[in-house]
Amino acid sequence: MPSVSSRRRSASASLLLEAVNAGAERVVVGLGGSGTNDGGAGLLAALGASADVALDVGGIFLEGVADVDLSIARGLVDGVEIVAATDVDNPLTGLFGATKTFGPQKGLDEEMQVLLDGYLEQWAAATDRRLALEPGAGAAGGIGFALLLLGGHRVSGIESGRRGGRPGPAGSHRRPGAHR
Repeated sequence: MPSVSSRRRSASASLLLEAVNAGAERVVVGLGGSGTNDGGAGLLAALGASADVALDVGGIFLEGVADVDLSIARGLVDGVEIVAATDVDNPLTGLFGATKTFGPQKGLDEEMQVLLDGYLEQWAAATDRRLALEPGAGAAGGIGFALLLLGGHRVSGIESGRRGGRPGPAGSHRRPGAHR
């Protein structure tokens, strides 16, 4: 049974898909804190990603992940600019990664931090290790990483907020022929 954290990720995926299906050309996702860290695997699973391990049950279950297929998830957002708006600049893994930085706040002891970060390293190796090291990849429990894997990019959350989430002057950001 999917955990509470994976249901939250599914809700995030549902909102993303709703925007895409409504014809959004650009989707700005505001990322902050999270009570979980699954490296964004739950969100990607909800969008159709698959792997040789379950992606929708939490980061600790990413142990041994080696084969990941993101093609369905990427196809769903093809042609849509995805923006991760966050002031969290931590990478997904490592000494300054999401687990080491935010794990203690969430009650993870040192042993669990080491285990989870190792499984997230495996997840990064199976998907894109370079993106896992990008600033913001560790935002919102790794949703930043998931959005980067979908082809998105990160912007400062405060700067995006000052512009109302828009890249410039207000205008239509709906794709021609999109569903309402």
